[in-house]
Amino acid sequence: MSNAKRTWSPLELARAAGVTPVRVRQLCENGRLGATRTPEGNRVIPDAGAQAFRKARRARSRAQAVMAAACAVDSRNQPVGT
Repeated sequence: MSNAKRTWSPLELARAAGVTPVRVRQLCENGRLGATRTPEGNRVIPDAGAQAFRKARRARSRAQAVMAAACAVDSRNQPVGT
């Protein structure tokens, strides 16, 4: 294994985080996700930023699942479990 710093392409990060590559590029463009450009002009996201983004996505997904369960209703528009 090399000691080189790991970087992520927008496509790699998008697949790992469950979002579209377009969304990752948008976040890079508006400065919410740090990225640099290679000499060839490709975006690369440092590992630390990519891991923080993935962690935030997981936390958001868990929160949405809890809210969905708390707000679940059946076909009679009654809270589930009643």
